Amino acid sequence: MKFAFFIFFILSIASCKKQDPDKSGIEPEEDNVTLFVCGDKGTCSAINAKTSEIKWQVNLPEANILSSPTSENGLIFIASTGFNKMGKVIALDIKTGKQVWTFSTPGTILSTPLISDGKIYFGSWLPVTFSQFHSVDAKSGSLIWTSQLLSYYRDSSPTIHNDKIIFSTRDGLEILNKENGISLKSSTNNLSNRKLKKTQETHGLEPLVFSSPCISGDYAYLVTSNGFAEASEPAFEIHDLSANNVEWRFPLPVSLTVSSPTVYNNLVFFNDHNHIYAVDVKSHDTKWKFKFPNLENHRDYPYGSPTVQDGVVYIISLGSLFAIDALTGVEKWHYANQLSSSPLYYNSVIYVNSTTHTHAINAKNGQLLWKHALDSNEHEITSSPVIIKNEKEVFHSGISGNHQ
Repeated sequence: MKFAFFIFFILSIASCKKQDPDKSGIEPEEDNVTLFVCGDKGTCSAINAKTSEIKWQVNLPEANILSSPTSENGLIFIASTGFNKMGKVIALDIKTGKQVWTFSTPGTILSTPLISDGKIYFGSWLPVTFSQFHSVDAKSGSLIWTSQLLSYYRDSSPTIHNDKIIFSTRDGLEILNKENGISLKSSTNNLSNRKLKKTQETHGLEPLVFSSPCISGDYAYLVTSNGFAEASEPAFEIHDLSANNVEWRFPLPVSLTVSSPTVYNNLVFFNDHNHIYAVDVKSHDTKWKFKFPNLENHRDYPYGSPTVQDGVVYIISLGSLFAIDALTGVEKWHYANQLSSSPLYYNSVIYVNSTTHTHAINAKNGQLLWKHALDSNEHEITSSPVIIKNEKEVFHSGISGNHQ
């Protein structure tokens, strides 16, 4: 079931950083701001974010793109699941779309790479066989190090905290030394390291670890599914990184819980199949819970992780985009159109992908500004778009401002 398989990567592509409620991050509109989007069969487009005019378009042979691109220093980096069990990270020139380098690795790459200090960090996996994590030079594409992971890793996009690489695995949080890939603290939910188990040893199911951690201060916020090796139920968890333990766990009623949290103004926002929650990060009180209505143009699964801007939460669920007041949980507006990615906020516009189009939506009232059709050879768009303002400023879904 290819359709159902797609939902597992979309929601873990953007690790969050704390979103500043006092700064919108919006600059006066500029005509050269680029929106970049890729279809799952390798057609990637650089689009004028204001006018929807295509700047350039490339078709990457044998690419199977399910995670979102990222960019820095004039290059765009795209992770491909590849074919014949060979994943790739591809670097393109931001102005021309010309391919600069390609890094290949055995295994599939399902998450968005992290860029820090001229290096790219990303994971790869083969079912039952292995899970690995890599560091590659962003300018040349040459390998710096590869770390063999003892716990099952698949979908989580990495983030960085105090020069440590952090991402989620079957057993909780993995923390690697940024310089050499050595494990520093494997799993903050006090589970011991173990060799990778075969699929049948985990009750006949592959471990389902979809959420990427959101780091704010010394705390990591994470949504787990029942795919964790010893978790009996899905939950939202707060991990104290300094104490190396789980400070608080909030059970969720739905087993297929795949989105990543975000933090705004001392509230953490996360969603399951039916609801989005706002929880106080200090008291752990639930401030509000919003139930997603079943609209006419809905999809069978919820899509997208929340992003927050100027006191409004933007979230995709069941194919619709909802704008919800961050303090009260009251809906402001919704836009239904078979949407399939996490929302990206830039300059009072929400950019989001559906199965066949990229949509630009007025963030204040939910009105469509423009939409760009997917290349006819593509199956659908499963990743989220990215805004590239210049070589240093890149805007992702789930992140207000520059990528971490």
